[in-house]
Amino acid sequence: MTAEENKSTVNVVAKCPRCGLKLNLPVDLTSLEYKGGIATVSVLHGNPPHSAIVYLDKEGYVRGVEYVDVIISYEGGLVEEERIENLEKYFGREFFTALFSAYIADVPVMVIAKVGVNQLQDFFKALLKGYPLEIPIKLGSKASGFGIYIVRGSGIDDLSADLEPAIVYDLNTGRLHGYETKSNLMNKLVKKWFGKGYKGVVELVGESNKLKVLFSKILDEFEKSEKVSLKKLIKELGLSNREIEYFKDLLKLRGIDVEKRLIWNPFMST
Repeated sequence: MTAEENKSTVNVVAKCPRCGLKLNLPVDLTSLEYKGGIATVSVLHGNPPHSAIVYLDKEGYVRGVEYVDVIISYEGGLVEEERIENLEKYFGREFFTALFSAYIADVPVMVIAKVGVNQLQDFFKALLKGYPLEIPIKLGSKASGFGIYIVRGSGIDDLSADLEPAIVYDLNTGRLHGYETKSNLMNKLVKKWFGKGYKGVVELVGESNKLKVLFSKILDEFEKSEKVSLKKLIKELGLSNREIEYFKDLLKLRGIDVEKRLIWNPFMST
């Protein structure tokens, strides 16, 4: 079941019944929705891509695993009509939490796969067709700004060493790299709006756009000055504590040394 525990986060170990892949999933148990004491976590992986759905109880113990094949008609998108409504089931909430954070921070999401990168490009385009957020989907490791970039490789070590700040999703293992956050702000937003159909996704995009505007203003401050006052940011932008924690994580994602450049004590000299 679990190997390591840190407060509400557990490392869940499960085996995909379709391909036999051993999945190691860090899961925040407090972020899940439990029905009858059971919650689900989905992980997109493999080739052809399919999603393993892991059923967990409130202690983090695995109560069952099943899989869903994502059937694509490359001309018309998903064969199933509930495409938008079931995106979380196909991708998993963790993926979308990282995707929207990448959108706000304007960094790429690199998707690594061993084979079939051209087919994967079609796969993502079909799956996200009609989505209320423009998500560029391209091939190649040279990435600039937000979008999904599909790269051929067996793991994260196959990416260029001089890769710009990015979030990496390894489709071979179903694991995220480069997205570490202590804030659960985006996780809560995804939890709030996903599962509520297309209208819920539109609301989520709207919330993300508000955060994106605030974050761009913070970036402007870091571009203007080597040292930035936290007190000034709070006063001018009206940031809440949870937004501050979240934006600190996004600044680190952008490669900014927050500990050195953000002035915590208002009496420190700039």
